[in-house]
Amino acid sequence: MNKKLVAAALGLAFAAPVFADSSNVTLYGRVHTSVVSQSNDIVNGGASRFDVEGVSSRFGIRGVEDLGGGLKAIFGYEQGFDSDDGDFAVNGAAGTASATARNAYVGLDTPTFGKFSVGRLDGAISAPLYNQIFKGINHINHDGGTAQFASSRADTLRGNQRVSNAFGHSINVGTVQIDSRLSLQGPGAAPNASINGEQGVRNFSIAATTKIGGLDIGGGYERDDYTVQAAEAGAFEDRIQFVAGYQFGNLRVGGTLAQNTYQQAQFDDETELGLSAKYKLTANSSIIGNYFTRDDAPLSAIAGQQVERDQFQVGYTYDFSKRTMTYVMFDRLEANSTVAQNERDAIIAGIRHNF
Repeated sequence: MNKKLVAAALGLAFAAPVFADSSNVTLYGRVHTSVVSQSNDIVNGGASRFDVEGVSSRFGIRGVEDLGGGLKAIFGYEQGFDSDDGDFAVNGAAGTASATARNAYVGLDTPTFGKFSVGRLDGAISAPLYNQIFKGINHINHDGGTAQFASSRADTLRGNQRVSNAFGHSINVGTVQIDSRLSLQGPGAAPNASINGEQGVRNFSIAATTKIGGLDIGGGYERDDYTVQAAEAGAFEDRIQFVAGYQFGNLRVGGTLAQNTYQQAQFDDETELGLSAKYKLTANSSIIGNYFTRDDAPLSAIAGQQVERDQFQVGYTYDFSKRTMTYVMFDRLEANSTVAQNERDAIIAGIRHNF
């Protein structure tokens, strides 16, 4: 009996590495910290400040298992943290140990029908419109910190990056990449809320992008469906966007144009425009300029008043390596350009390391 147990234990010991090697798991992440000097004249906004800021740092695991015949299993989990104080983060914001994961998914990558994923999905795995924007727009920071501009409706560009209870799909048809995503929300949940259930708000998005020489061009559509749950005042209804980017030697220019509509007639539609340029000075350094404007649906303003939101950025980057980048930038945000003393200026210096 003892010999059989020893033989079984030895068999398991030698067999375990075989199973472990069949799945390729990668630990990855990003640590991003900046120093911010900000003067704030925005009405009812925060005071001027000078401090250290954690900028959407994260760590995660992702993996792939070859199932044979070109079929692969994919999976991943990613959690955010604040590099200035070490706290966990909720979607890139300050949080607690119970903070929600940035993504958590499992799926299949097929040789014929594309890539399928299910779970909590974001730009790392499936965010059709959000990811498409940055095929045209250049940026230093886009998903956190003082200079963010595309994480939510509160920023300059509306980008639904992260949703829960979702299905994602990506496929290449010739030279066209098509990404789509459906999120099932719970009863009483606002769009993108992390509540289980399929009888409430549902968010669907699809984007198609192609590359023709140095030109990247594409379009996308997103819609919130309130078939079961009644829409709240000012609720988002749908969005259509167009994106283009072109490479001229060391210069890359890009832009995005989008239209957002809302449920109630008293809330105006929004038009968004983003223009961007990046010029490579040397193999390691670049200058970047971005301009964004949005005529904002007046949620809290006087009925019928169009609220214009503008943002201008200019920055210099230096790459010490493929993983470590430093930068300095100036960012001006006019939260409501129709109202006096409604602007924020910031000078930001930061360092970002990917691992």
